[in-house]
Amino acid sequence: MWKKSALSVALVLSFSCHAGAEHLGTYGETFEISEEDLLSQIKRRLTEMRGSGELDRLEREFSDRAKAKIKRPVPVLGVSHTLEPRSWTYDPSWTAPEDIRDSEGRLVIAEGQTVNPLDAVRMRTPLLLIDGDETSHVEWALRQSELSPWGVKIILVNGAPFELEKTIQQPVFFDQEGLITTKFGIENVPAKISQSGRQLEIEEVLP
Repeated sequence: MWKKSALSVALVLSFSCHAGAEHLGTYGETFEISEEDLLSQIKRRLTEMRGSGELDRLEREFSDRAKAKIKRPVPVLGVSHTLEPRSWTYDPSWTAPEDIRDSEGRLVIAEGQTVNPLDAVRMRTPLLLIDGDETSHVEWALRQSELSPWGVKIILVNGAPFELEKTIQQPVFFDQEGLITTKFGIENVPAKISQSGRQLEIEEVLP
């Protein structure tokens, strides 16, 4: 039995080696694989687009959209006009999560120490958040500016800051991505942020 099995294995191996060495001939033409690399494709496509004028058109469209977004930024989402006045306070105090040292290694604020920036710097200039497209909001901001000896900072949540700046002859800012309204929980404008002792007072008012 063993001899029969061994003979079978030997025959299979012999056939396999013989078949592997046999030349089967040529059954068609062969070609070297050639594929344009990605960088060459991009360069070629850009050249075609430049030649047809398509690239210049796309560049103009991109530039126009960028300019339009600067002139009139995307309005802050979730902010409405004040219907019911409300006010609250905001404590800007901050607790250090670790030791804070200066460039020479001297301890400035110890871990766990709570500091209030209003103890060191007073916020004399109120922040006014308004809808720049609303005439009543702009008029309210200008009245507030006249009442404040330190002036005000006008911040839009909607509108065209550069256009308004030319009209009222005062600097106008924009609450990009709603950073200010989100931080202080402002949901309606006009709104005013001013210092009250060691806290900030937030007011949503009627214009």
